[in-house]
Amino acid sequence: MQKNLAIILMIVMYSCGDNSSTNPPSIDYHSDDQQFIDDLADANGIANTATIKERITPVEVDSGSISYDKIEKLYLRNMGLTLIPSSIGMLDRLDKLDISNNQLTSIPHQICDIAIAIDSVKLEENKLCVRGPECIEIDYSYQDCDYQYSNDDEQFIDRMIAENISESEGWADLSYDSLYVKYFHSPYTKWLPKFKEDDDSLELRIVEIDWDNIGITTLPEAISNLTELTYLDIAGNNLTNLPSGIKDLSNLVKLIVYENSLSNFPSGIGDLSKLEVLEAYNNQLNELPNTIGNLNSLLKLRVQNNLLGVLPSELCDLIPQLTSFNVACNQLIIDDEVEQCPALEGKLDDQGDHPSCDD
Repeated sequence: MQKNLAIILMIVMYSCGDNSSTNPPSIDYHSDDQQFIDDLADANGIANTATIKERITPVEVDSGSISYDKIEKLYLRNMGLTLIPSSIGMLDRLDKLDISNNQLTSIPHQICDIAIAIDSVKLEENKLCVRGPECIEIDYSYQDCDYQYSNDDEQFIDRMIAENISESEGWADLSYDSLYVKYFHSPYTKWLPKFKEDDDSLELRIVEIDWDNIGITTLPEAISNLTELTYLDIAGNNLTNLPSGIKDLSNLVKLIVYENSLSNFPSGIGDLSKLEVLEAYNNQLNELPNTIGNLNSLLKLRVQNNLLGVLPSELCDLIPQLTSFNVACNQLIIDDEVEQCPALEGKLDDQGDHPSCDD
């Protein structure tokens, strides 16, 4: 009897030992990561943390004496979240974060503690309507916010209509209101949310104007209001000059004014430090301002088919950086220009009365 009991005991012990070797204990999350999961659940009224864990891709970390999971990817899209806890700053293995399509109004600044490790962040379709942490990029145009239009930029549209309504081709039978609505919106004018000066709130600002071939004869001085403007296309109109206020367009990258009747540029054009493209061919330009030499970002200059008799010496320093340069069919004396600026050798093309300039 005792022998049978001993055999049974050995079988039971063997069975227990075998079972433990085939079913190892589950791996828990690191305490920092578990803290975030718990905080996220508490902050958003999520009763079961399993709902969150289903949206996590973990990575196993073996520290030698113990193994645990760390959060590597976090997919929290469309969960109705209203708050991300500050403990997100403890997720040092996180490299992908999707918290889009929620009800978030802010992002904790602690995310900057791990921002350098995060490869991808999706934040669109929330309510992020004030300035967020600078360590991550937030496209505020994809947020659900009730932005107000900038009064200064609206004033520019108002003055543009008022100063052109009686002069512009094809505008005679159109009312002020219909013109305002037409040119206020896309495709003529593009608005994007931008931060107010010395303020963390946002308002809609004009960033692009595409008013080519609409018959305008003047641009109002109120253009100086458009400090967020990056693209200005007013080609194919009846402009004879540009307002001096253009010098205040500190973010302007492209200025397209070809096929007007411009005789000169305001000297303030040299203040456009971000300007990369200047297209002014087929005008009546008889000179370029000396300040054009200040356009250190300029890459493309096209002023062919004008009345230029001489190029400013200040332009010479810009020639090597230009990827596109055309001054053909002006009134330049090639030998004189090359003597003054050897960098112009082979770049002036046909001038004056050359038959190719009659095309």
